[in-house]
Amino acid sequence: MPHRHMLPPLLLAAVMMILTGCALPFGQEPPPIRFYVLSAAAAEPVAASPRPVMVGVSRVVLPEYLDTPRIVTRTGANELRLADLDQWRGTLRDTATATLVDNLAAQIPSDGVVALPFRGPVRPDFQVAVEVSKFERDAEGLVTLAARWQLLSGDGRTPLAMQRATYRRPAPADDYAAIVAAMSATLADLSRDIASAIRIRAR
Repeated sequence: MPHRHMLPPLLLAAVMMILTGCALPFGQEPPPIRFYVLSAAAAEPVAASPRPVMVGVSRVVLPEYLDTPRIVTRTGANELRLADLDQWRGTLRDTATATLVDNLAAQIPSDGVVALPFRGPVRPDFQVAVEVSKFERDAEGLVTLAARWQLLSGDGRTPLAMQRATYRRPAPADDYAAIVAAMSATLADLSRDIASAIRIRAR
């Protein structure tokens, strides 16, 4: 008589729960994925500078846990949640860098603000480097951007200014459009501080 291999009852029940939980009703489409990008701040009047400058912006450095297409939020001091249906269009690193470039271009009198590496014939007058240690909504309902930024000489060899700063904006839970808007606002706050340092040294 052939010997039958049977799953233990508890294991069989777990497998059935997984299969039935993942199945969609016949004919029902899976919910669509929503994609987001950060947005630049609205243009603000700024004081004119007698010396327009060119600024090169290095790619924003992010912690590894944020290097994912899925939007990350914090549900506790040591717990993160990755959204299933709310994702970045591209990467958070790329949209943060592009938005920083746009913000600085609107904030400083400049011949150009460009993302590095830049292969044009003109060398930038300044370089900007930003290293982020935190950039997500936390369990208290605040989007927090914690970063260290540096303003460097045009060749990137001489530090001219450096600051560690934290920016916060409120955002409701599970409203990813509002969370991304609050993230854009904190990045705008960071951009204003960097632009101020550039304007001082461009006089």
